[in-house]
Amino acid sequence: MRAAAPGLALAAALAGCAAPPAPVPQDEARPPHSIVNNTPLPYVTLTGIDKFGEYTSLLLKMTWVFDERGRMRLEESAQEPTIGQHTPTDQETACLPHGAAFNQRTTWFPDTGLFLSGARWVGIAAAGGQPRPLVALSEGDGGTMSVVAGPQAREIEYGYVPCVGERRVREGHRTVGYVAPGDWLEVQPAGAKGTLRLQIPPDPMPYVTLRFAGRPTQQALVPGRIVLLTLDVARRRLVLQYQATAALRPQVAQATWDVTLPRQILARLEEKDARRQRAVKEYLAACIAPNKPMDPCANPHGVVPEALRD
Repeated sequence: MRAAAPGLALAAALAGCAAPPAPVPQDEARPPHSIVNNTPLPYVTLTGIDKFGEYTSLLLKMTWVFDERGRMRLEESAQEPTIGQHTPTDQETACLPHGAAFNQRTTWFPDTGLFLSGARWVGIAAAGGQPRPLVALSEGDGGTMSVVAGPQAREIEYGYVPCVGERRVREGHRTVGYVAPGDWLEVQPAGAKGTLRLQIPPDPMPYVTLRFAGRPTQQALVPGRIVLLTLDVARRRLVLQYQATAALRPQVAQATWDVTLPRQILARLEEKDARRQRAVKEYLAACIAPNKPMDPCANPHGVVPEALRD
């Protein structure tokens, strides 16, 4: 399901389209009746059906560019696209301008997959400096990579296609848990003596607001989790793929993508709007990362602060 919505003043809007949703019987759970995208970023909505249950998987991509000193800015004219309804299903593992369709049709990842072109990893650290473990991926079947075995292997390992945009790379890693806004990435570019450090900007950070059918007083806010990170050092591009999941029951009437605002924009807001933005950030920061689909913060019975209620 795809939809178009006005973009923020962060970058040029990327349009989508949608057909009117079909009527849904009251006793049948379906993906959200409508998707609203208040960001200029490309997105995809899928349904996951697995051992964990039935859920909606909401995906959004964000592309950054950086200079030789590692200073980041949101790409304004060439965001890496997502797959669409006309993306061929016989090219799941091909590396194309949108990356690999396989990585975008996977409805749940418990970690962040990492793929790098033109450099090697030195390490990743949390904003406070604590190093994040990196687990090397091994070649799997059909052009995918995953963890085969070892002490850091999960009971179920998820596969990735090693694409950095349309470039296939030979190595891949995953973290243990999710890379987060504010984390530091350190790489050594090919042929360079020194290293390059990049910080994932804390803002804008994508999140989803859920409103539920027949429950006008209930809503939920769910942070987007970074499930795929691709870094092209030669092109100075960083692409982050975010994912949020919510159960099909209770029925989500509307899912809305928004982003938190950078401090320089926040400082220009009226106090009421600034207070709401601060409340959003505090609420999202307190959301515990999920260890299975259907993010705990997608629960309509969670206590959403009064400042966030419309």
